[in-house]
Amino acid sequence: MLNLQQMQSKTIDIIWVDGQLLKLNQPTIALVREMENVDDNMESVVDIVLKIVNNNTSAKKFQKNQIENLSLTVLKAIVQEVANFKVEADNHPN
Repeated sequence: MLNLQQMQSKTIDIIWVDGQLLKLNQPTIALVREMENVDDNMESVVDIVLKIVNNNTSAKKFQKNQIENLSLTVLKAIVQEVANFKVEADNHPN
């Protein structure tokens, strides 16, 4: 039996800079499309990371300035982790 509820409940777990566990929801198709269209402009990277981290299970909301205060390495790691999740879903849809 295909259990969509179980599939939907998978999260991307990251330890935030303050040490708290942040459980990110799976990216939606709309978010993946936005990620694919991000250019090298830092503003667009900040905006997409803000959308990624605000899509979490605890309804924790981040402000843009919190994302702007992260290092470029951290921003890229967040985007890469979500991109890896997409690749995993592509390779193993169930």
